[in-house]
Amino acid sequence: MTATLALAAVAGAALGALYFALLWRATRRLVATGGGRDFALAALARMGLVLGGVVLFFSLGGAPSGLAAAALGFLAAREALARRISPGRPEGYECR
Repeated sequence: MTATLALAAVAGAALGALYFALLWRATRRLVATGGGRDFALAALARMGLVLGGVVLFFSLGGAPSGLAAAALGFLAAREALARRISPGRPEGYECR
């Protein structure tokens, strides 16, 4: 059970890293070119990526606890990428 949850968390982190890397790339491209259509298409692709991951998870017989572990991995990837990309936070800044 623990190995399954760990594997789900790693898979969620990998999916999250891909999702947020694609979001970062799409945002940079939007700022550079101003192409809203490309940004919308990228959003649909990211949504399909995540929904595909959830469908795959349940089609393989995943339990709700595994989905929760995958979601935590996804959020951990977000936090890791945000810390890596962030130029720094002012003194006394708190995330809410």
